[in-house]
Amino acid sequence: MGALKWCYENDIMPIYWVDTKNTYSVALAKSLGFKVKSEE
Repeated sequence: MGALKWCYENDIMPIYWVDTKNTYSVALAKSLGFKVKSEE
């Protein structure tokens, strides 16, 4: 969580790449405030 805070404080948009089939990673990303911007 500290890395995310640092990114936001320094105007850097963090990116979290995850396989959409990995439901645990998707849930983690959402719990940290990430939003789906694109799917491939």
